[in-house]
Amino acid sequence: MNETKKITGILPALLTPFDRNGEIDLKTAVKIVRRALDAGCSGFFVGGSSGEGLLLNSDERRRLAEGVVKEVAGSAAVIVHVGAPSTDEAADLARHAQRIGADAISSIPPIYYRVGLQGMVDHYRLIGEASDLPLHVYYFPGATGVSVEARDFAERLSGIPTLRGLKFTDYNLFLMRQIQEAFGGRLNVLSGPDEVFVAARIMGADGAIGTTYNLIPQVFVAADRAFRAGDLTTAQDLQFRANRAIAAMIRHGGLPAFKAAMGFLGIDCGASRRPLVPLSEAARALLRKELEELGFFDW
Repeated sequence: MNETKKITGILPALLTPFDRNGEIDLKTAVKIVRRALDAGCSGFFVGGSSGEGLLLNSDERRRLAEGVVKEVAGSAAVIVHVGAPSTDEAADLARHAQRIGADAISSIPPIYYRVGLQGMVDHYRLIGEASDLPLHVYYFPGATGVSVEARDFAERLSGIPTLRGLKFTDYNLFLMRQIQEAFGGRLNVLSGPDEVFVAARIMGADGAIGTTYNLIPQVFVAADRAFRAGDLTTAQDLQFRANRAIAAMIRHGGLPAFKAAMGFLGIDCGASRRPLVPLSEAARALLRKELEELGFFDW
């Protein structure tokens, strides 16, 4: 496994803005990137679940990755999610990520077809062989239906030379820690669920990738700094504050609600792609009211 510098800190799982015609709006994506950098974020996860990556075609995914890498210009880490149902497509996106100067790649395991543990290993091996970039396995059983045992994960995947990290999007932080220990602490672990960010840091995550970091990056950057300083009370208070807003957005439809909230902040991300269900005007109004009551717009 390659020994490279670990990616740490707060990394927004970049939302993909669309214009009124449903095309990727790179100008708005750059606004989100610049805003997050100004808030102290240390990187970006591009084309993942929050970025509706699997709802974009390959050309769109390439253009988005190119736009982010160009804007960041080496000032922060860019992890490009290359996962796709087809291993060949994922490998091609991995080669592209290396050509444009991304810092790392990530991929979900095989989905739809149940290929078993060996199929998953082969999938990741072929993606890893397609580029020299550090590969971060994207563990998200709630969406992919693929779960693993820590020992199997370590024994079967540790032979991939470029394997470097893990994006762990699950509430089972016990398993996250088991995987980390199975790799002897060498794995660069970035937690996924925003709502357990502080808990994941306590359990050994090096940093975090999340949707809410697009909206209120300063809150999570402050929580991370408080954690690093040993001020767990402040970190906990910031986590709880953010969680109340996260709960409201989850209640109102998840990702489309997060994008609506970005619009409330003055950054119009457009509608999410189908099959994601857009918010009704009534739902948007209620979401805004609830966020106002939480003091969200003062954060």
